[in-house]
Amino acid sequence: MSLDDVMISLYPDQVDEMICKQMRLFIQDMEENLDMIQAGRTDDYFPVFDNDPVQEIAYIQDHIESAKMIIEWYGESV
Repeated sequence: MSLDDVMISLYPDQVDEMICKQMRLFIQDMEENLDMIQAGRTDDYFPVFDNDPVQEIAYIQDHIESAKMIIEWYGESV
């Protein structure tokens, strides 16, 4: 172990909270992207999944629902 390495210990509920928080941030980001596409502001947005806006919207919606399922799996409300 070098001086640059850092090790921390976390309780399982702390890890769960971190994961859920990141999933919520992901959902927020994807919803903002979805709003930009639906508003026609494609100049402000770089496609992540597909260059076709209709397909991009479908992919984003699927990923949002998947992230919500992960949060619910951890027993948190979305």
